[in-house]
Amino acid sequence: MPDALIESIKCANCGPNYRWCPTCAQPRLVWSARVVPRKPRLLDLFCGAGGCSMGYSRAGFDVFGVDINPKPLRHYPFDHICADALEYCRDHGNEFDVIHASPPCQAYSRSCTHKRDLHPRLIEAVRTMLLEIGKPYVIENVEGAPIRADFSICGCHVGLPEIKRRRNFETNWPHEFKLSPPCNHPLPIITVCGHGRPSGSYHWVNKVACGVTDWRRAMGIDWMTLSELSQAIPPAYTEFIGRQLIEQLAVEAQSSDCTYALTCAVCGKESNA
Repeated sequence: MPDALIESIKCANCGPNYRWCPTCAQPRLVWSARVVPRKPRLLDLFCGAGGCSMGYSRAGFDVFGVDINPKPLRHYPFDHICADALEYCRDHGNEFDVIHASPPCQAYSRSCTHKRDLHPRLIEAVRTMLLEIGKPYVIENVEGAPIRADFSICGCHVGLPEIKRRRNFETNWPHEFKLSPPCNHPLPIITVCGHGRPSGSYHWVNKVACGVTDWRRAMGIDWMTLSELSQAIPPAYTEFIGRQLIEQLAVEAQSSDCTYALTCAVCGKESNA
């Protein structure tokens, strides 16, 4: 950090910029500076109540969500906007380092065959737009959707043995690890699907009653309603992918892309500049 900039900053706690060195009796800057690289920014399209976003946040991203449905956004834990995901990405996608998209899955889901024609098929449009923007991306969807399974993750792969919920992820960035081993669920499986039930009711799984508390535990999510859980991706999935993506990005701290943590040598207080 340039000395001239350091000299222009006064400590909010004790004020001075200089102290006298007891050895050489000359004034010396009181600030010591260390660079704090910024977090890479990730845009989460079709974010819902934030399952994928939470995983990326835990991996080290600064997350911003977009969804056209205001209802799940009431519980979304990060900054967000209620807007059309494709339009927002077209206008603002270049402002982010990475883009994740989870287009509606109903048109591709094996459990929704009788209603597929009632739902939009957006994967092709999303992929085309992301390729045009040129940023690293991740597209998530169900098995059977027209995406590459560069990663194929189930709950048992990432420490959630009660969830049998395989999801595929297509990416455009290089990676060496493809997670698609066979499933192994030693515990009874809790099925989290459908539109959910009122918070006081239960799902029966292997003759064991399961309510919202069980769904939240199984998914690793503690802030969603039953209906939001039924549409969510466990954060552990995108945390796993996000940690590899952070390594791939290898974001170099440049002066325009970082802040400085300044420590006052007089009082020891730290401040950002």
